Amino acid sequence: MSADVVLGCDGANSTVRGIIGAELEDLRFEERWLVVDGVCDGDLGAWGGVHQVCDPRRAATFMQLGMLRYRWEFRLHPGESTVDLDTLLTPWLGTIGVRVVRRAEYIFRARIADRWRAGPVFLLGDAAHQTPPFIGQGLGAGLRDAYNLAWKLADGDPRLLDTYEAERKPHALAQIRLAIVAGWAMTGGQDRAAAVRRVVLGAIWRLPGLKGLALRSTSPPLRLARRGRRAGRLAPQPSVVQKGRTVRLDEVLGGGWATLYFGKASGPVVGRAIEVTPELDPSGGLRRWLRGRTVVLRPDRVVHRG
Repeated sequence: MSADVVLGCDGANSTVRGIIGAELEDLRFEERWLVVDGVCDGDLGAWGGVHQVCDPRRAATFMQLGMLRYRWEFRLHPGESTVDLDTLLTPWLGTIGVRVVRRAEYIFRARIADRWRAGPVFLLGDAAHQTPPFIGQGLGAGLRDAYNLAWKLADGDPRLLDTYEAERKPHALAQIRLAIVAGWAMTGGQDRAAAVRRVVLGAIWRLPGLKGLALRSTSPPLRLARRGRRAGRLAPQPSVVQKGRTVRLDEVLGGGWATLYFGKASGPVVGRAIEVTPELDPSGGLRRWLRGRTVVLRPDRVVHRG
């Protein structure tokens, strides 16, 4: 990384935003939530995923973090300063005891910086955007910022750096808006909205086509990569077999550009050429994704062409 490049990624401090004259645009979402971690005396029988309680009176989230450690998140009402933890936790615990090891209040906000760069100074992560957590993309978005910027810095072409904000800002904004919609769908509204939500969500999980759409990746395509129907989208990360070991695709791709093909490559090969053989891809998942096409991947694993 060039010594004259400054990165700002501290959402708790506006110093770097101030350096480049950036301001946060408020996307009109703010909620206070209480997060409680506890170690229980016994197994609560959680199913292993995340429980989202779509109750307009008290929206909540519950998940298991370890053998006997669990997390509860409860939305706080406007102006609410104190809550009775026993009242909140008892429906989940029954007769099982719990030792609270962490209790913290968070404000979920939706905001995005109006500019992400001034000369050698770049914003990324929470300094550039802040999202409600309802689709779980906060940390992921920051990592994508870092990966997008890192390979462009390493490439050395200053023109590439001009594409950082142009690619990442619309992508981050789309995900923040999706998180707002998801948050309202899960927790918003009163009795009438809650009744509609129960009907709609019930229909989604009964119809296989709609269920598949709901579970599809929340990552929208980058706008600047438009060569083929997959261009701009993240590549999959399946398990493959290399030298007798089962590894993730990233280990085969290496750190730079790569070209994936099955049979014979069509078009120019960029970076590492990888033939997707049945030996490499015994499950066939990667070949099904390729669908006979040659796909060129950028170092950040975004499809450049294919």
